[in-house]
Amino acid sequence: MSKIYFFSIAVGSMVAAAMMTYISMINPIGPWVEPVVALMTVGVASLFNFSQKEFAGSVTAGASVGGIIGTALGFSFPTFYFLDKSSFTSLVSSPLYFCLLLTGVLLIASLFGFFLALIWEKDLLDEQKLSFPIGDLAYGLIGAQSKVKQSKDMLVSFVSTTLFCLLQDGLGVMWRVIPKSVTFVKSFNIGLVQIPALRFDLYPLFWAIGFVAGPMVFLPLMVGALLKVFCLDPVHTIFYAGLKYEEFQIACCSGIVGVGAVFGILNWLFSNFKNFRSKNKYQFCNLSSFFLNHVKKLIIPVSLVMFGLNQLGFSIVSSIYLLVFTAGCVYQVLYIAGKLGLAQLGRFATFVMLPALFLFKLSFLQITIIATFVEVAAGTAVDILFGRKLSRLADLDHKKIFWYQLVGIFFSCIAAAGVFWLLVNYLELGSPDLIAQRAQTRYWLVSIKSFDPVLLILGAGLGALLKILKLNPMLVLGGILMPFNISLGLAIGGLGSCIVDDPNKYQPFVSGIFVGQTLSLIIVSLVSVLR
Repeated sequence: MSKIYFFSIAVGSMVAAAMMTYISMINPIGPWVEPVVALMTVGVASLFNFSQKEFAGSVTAGASVGGIIGTALGFSFPTFYFLDKSSFTSLVSSPLYFCLLLTGVLLIASLFGFFLALIWEKDLLDEQKLSFPIGDLAYGLIGAQSKVKQSKDMLVSFVSTTLFCLLQDGLGVMWRVIPKSVTFVKSFNIGLVQIPALRFDLYPLFWAIGFVAGPMVFLPLMVGALLKVFCLDPVHTIFYAGLKYEEFQIACCSGIVGVGAVFGILNWLFSNFKNFRSKNKYQFCNLSSFFLNHVKKLIIPVSLVMFGLNQLGFSIVSSIYLLVFTAGCVYQVLYIAGKLGLAQLGRFATFVMLPALFLFKLSFLQITIIATFVEVAAGTAVDILFGRKLSRLADLDHKKIFWYQLVGIFFSCIAAAGVFWLLVNYLELGSPDLIAQRAQTRYWLVSIKSFDPVLLILGAGLGALLKILKLNPMLVLGGILMPFNISLGLAIGGLGSCIVDDPNKYQPFVSGIFVGQTLSLIIVSLVSVLR
């Protein structure tokens, strides 16, 4: 039976990686693939009479990591093409070398993220009890099959959402029956403040994620969105009109992230010092043991990463910089994903990449590798904990899940690299067929020459104020970074979970909405390449 599981995970992870590598280069939104994998594995389990919860849960936890590895690759590595087309073309002209290089980068980054997830699993899942809602959604899909009413609820929401979204898009072969976007309120100005338009486009997906994340997302996201509209945007218009908005936003958000990190470190030191001074005389020994255990877990992955980065021309100092700052960003991304179900990969990759431009002499390939490394490591860590949350809910063997997820990582990296080469070799990057919007945005950011210290101070002040008001800066940051309509959709979903009497009763229905929206994105993407 274990051979069947490993084979299913290998195949599933390769399919997920291939599918999401392509989707991420034609669509700026990368949907989580877990619910889709869960739905497919439930069907396979029923067909072959396997234990539904064990088979579907195990394969979903192991194979779904392919989706995020493919997404992170598609979002980040095409940046190299826009930075240096001739070098990129020369690299692609050697298929074996290119695929080995890319597979190596993906492997060291994903393994680093994997072991970071293991280190923070207890803190985030057990102590802070973060929901990691995509794991809940996947488990809801698996568990709903055995309950008639919940199964019907999920089927109704799945079919209706899929049809709605396909009719909304038109599949590229017929007229759109439902508008792709409906504007309820047009954008308008109040003095220097521009109120954004309220649109209806991908809301079913965000309502579902917000509902699962719960009421904790409503206030921070709305505060972040309002800060962006009424504070940051007017400051940009009045004082920094000549500065690209992305550069302005990154500088402010870097200040917020920095203050959040400083407060977190100080709180941790204070709490442990307090415990040490009060009643626990063995606290120092416990802390020493804590660090030693973590160092032991990271010796092998860090050694592999350092060796790999050395082969790519990174100095020891730049390698240490990349590892330390990636680890910090991974934790922040994990925390946000644990609350919201969204992984802000691109922004945090930029937070690591931009300072490296000024600190080290890096080639365009190395700059791209930094962004790719951060996105893949953070995305893998998030997906691993989604899988761990699913495995806990399904009461699966912890040790087996460890090996299943490693198998998924290995085959995902190979498949993502191969499919990426096929895509860029047969389709033109930057064209409507392979637009790579996320990578083009990062290309423009590389032209930044320096951070404005005033903007860093402004961001730090906002971060400190949020801490004083007991609002989590990282969740507020999500509202600042995301488009207003996305923040609003998530907030509406979170508010909805406050209104209903028992949110758990609606999990299957919400899961069906999520899968329906995700499946429609996949279908539309595949149809567009086949036309």
